[in-house]
Amino acid sequence: LVGEYLIRLGHRRLAHLTGSLAHPNFAARWRGFRRTVRTLAPECQLVLLRGMHDFQGGYAMAQGLLRHHPHVTGVFAANDAIAFGALAAFHAAGVKIPDDVSLVGFDDVELASIAHPPLTTVHQPVAEIGRAAVEIISRHWHNALSAPVHLRFSVSLVERDSCRAI
Repeated sequence: LVGEYLIRLGHRRLAHLTGSLAHPNFAARWRGFRRTVRTLAPECQLVLLRGMHDFQGGYAMAQGLLRHHPHVTGVFAANDAIAFGALAAFHAAGVKIPDDVSLVGFDDVELASIAHPPLTTVHQPVAEIGRAAVEIISRHWHNALSAPVHLRFSVSLVERDSCRAI
């Protein structure tokens, strides 16, 4: 979703800020983003930065991005905490969101809608995921389930004010 969105907005110099790629969710987000960008815009410049998957990590990764890859115009943060850290680092450096850099997060936490600017992010159905987790735990508890369970949930892009077309 994010790769398609940023490419559609005209961005061709992109970065992904993420935690450890040993974490299955972060690895899957990177693979999907990279695959989509490479398919839709093979000429696209794509930077991967890894760090802590929290506010401080996002801040540090954004500082590194500005220092080593100042040409980037679109950033996909692997979660909203990373995005909030990046947003703070960009602000501290005088980089305007979305005028200078478009920023997209992942999770759609409550603070995303009240950040300044409100954060474009990928919404995941946390309540539905929680219900499924409780059901799986309950089934394991009652020995009705012994094999691992792998579920997929639909996500959606929530467009707010942290992105613009270039």
